[in-house]
Amino acid sequence: MIVSQFELLVLLNQIIYCYALIPLIWENWKLKTARGLSDGLMWSLLNAFIVLSFYFFCLDMPYSYRASLIIQTTFTLVIIFQRFWYDQFSYKRMLSLIYGTNFIVAVGCIPLALKWPHHVGHVAGWLGVLFLIINRIPQILKIQRERSVYGFSYWFALLLGLASVMEFVIAIAYKLPLQTVATSVWAFISFLIFTAQFYAFAWKQRSL
Repeated sequence: MIVSQFELLVLLNQIIYCYALIPLIWENWKLKTARGLSDGLMWSLLNAFIVLSFYFFCLDMPYSYRASLIIQTTFTLVIIFQRFWYDQFSYKRMLSLIYGTNFIVAVGCIPLALKWPHHVGHVAGWLGVLFLIINRIPQILKIQRERSVYGFSYWFALLLGLASVMEFVIAIAYKLPLQTVATSVWAFISFLIFTAQFYAFAWKQRSL
């Protein structure tokens, strides 16, 4: 089978998105804590991938997107596991209940997706945009509130920024759905915000 230029570009783009989560896993493992990450980031990131799974599969998006989604969901689950394994916190039971409820709701939506794939896919696409916008806000606020990037990896932000620029170009060139354009734009904006925070709370302080 001949692989098109579009498929190769999408594959490379999704590989970068997958690799972006590895620095977070590495940072947690190295520090033996996931306290540097916001619980809101982890929860909304997982929900973003759950919702996007309906978007990608219902609207028959390229296989690279689907494979990437499975990998990124797996990596996110590893990060969540690290949070529960390394850290003790008062609301651990409540957070477990929230994740369990998420899983039940996701499974319950499968029959709807099978019956109305087109409608569910488009709705899921916009919900995915919403979750992808939401997921970085708690991390941005956490860093700003604590005035520290301890436990957070700039490699995540850098790879996110690189992948977002590439995805935006692909989306415009090949006329992908507007949801894809929106998520790539926000990913780049969040990369700029994270870069400014690293400059203010890490790099600038080292130079003083």
